[in-house]
Amino acid sequence: MKSRDFRKLNESIDFSVTKSYEDEQGRTVHDMSHFGERKDVQCWVCDGTGKDKFYDEAKCDYCEGKGKRLEFVSDAPEMNVSNSNAFKIIDMLGLEQDYAGSIENKDLPPIMRKLIQLKNSDPSKYAEPGSQSGGEIGTYKDQDGMDTIGRKGPMMYNMGTTDTQVKQYIDQLIKIVKFAQDNDADFGWG
Repeated sequence: MKSRDFRKLNESIDFSVTKSYEDEQGRTVHDMSHFGERKDVQCWVCDGTGKDKFYDEAKCDYCEGKGKRLEFVSDAPEMNVSNSNAFKIIDMLGLEQDYAGSIENKDLPPIMRKLIQLKNSDPSKYAEPGSQSGGEIGTYKDQDGMDTIGRKGPMMYNMGTTDTQVKQYIDQLIKIVKFAQDNDADFGWG
């Protein structure tokens, strides 16, 4: 995998307004794209030039050299955070940890009360300093079969969260839940 291919990975979770309905098989669908539409938007990777500025002016892989990309543009407030921060938010709200979930409109008042309570509390209890783990120094056999001392395994970095970040998350979640309440919609993440 080339380093530029990592831009195609999605290691994050969106919090947004959803609309629920049943599909043809009777399954409940939580539509996170109900409030908005798909539009051609300027590619953020190549700034609309179609050329990848970081890789010798090669054709941009993200927009395939078009300078624009068809993406969903929401009319509702939303928030995208890393998986680790999303799980922190889910914990703050007292919800069961999962990569995706939905709360029906009728169940939003307790969530809004919890968010207002969080807004008026000390955010430092949810903040966390950055950390790193893995990549321990040890002995291993290199590709030639020689004993070598060096780092084993991947180094993992957790960038942490600040008090300000926690406050911003809470403020944005309040906007999302309020929009859902005002528009007879649900609150979801995934």
